[in-house]
Amino acid sequence: MALWNLHHHWQNPYGGSFQFIDYQFPLQTQNAEKRVGNVDLVGISDKGNFILTELKFRRNNDKPISALLQVLRYAAIVDANMKRIVKEARKKKGVELEQALKVVQILADTKWWKHHDFDFTVPSKSQVQFGSLIDWIKKNMGISVECLAFDNLEYPFSFNGERPILDPIPTMVAVPLR
Repeated sequence: MALWNLHHHWQNPYGGSFQFIDYQFPLQTQNAEKRVGNVDLVGISDKGNFILTELKFRRNNDKPISALLQVLRYAAIVDANMKRIVKEARKKKGVELEQALKVVQILADTKWWKHHDFDFTVPSKSQVQFGSLIDWIKKNMGISVECLAFDNLEYPFSFNGERPILDPIPTMVAVPLR
């Protein structure tokens, strides 16, 4: 919520920029009777791409592969509903989105990535293997997976009244995968 409260345009280390537009975005089955989870953050890129972001922090024990599978599961549900999402974004936010979901993100603080043996200077063997899987996903599914980290995220978040805020605004960097 603190990231969303910033209403910040983030420079994407993979190119371009994006802004988070909602948090805890609910997903439902086609008949809307059963909820299947919430996407941590959703955003829009400067190119009109709808972005799903799985958020992890240092206290979370999920492994990067689990985070990847979670965001890809959500991506499948969102992709099946993109026409409705595009219409709703146009109507409620005045935003034009691409018709296909093209980008998902795993965003965590550097401590979470390092806890899972991801190195920010010389990529580990598991990092390179994870990068190869991400390349396969892009080639075979057409979805770019962006692995991002905040390298100066301050804890605890401060509170402005009742809204959690980040001060200073953290720097976003790409997680090296090669």
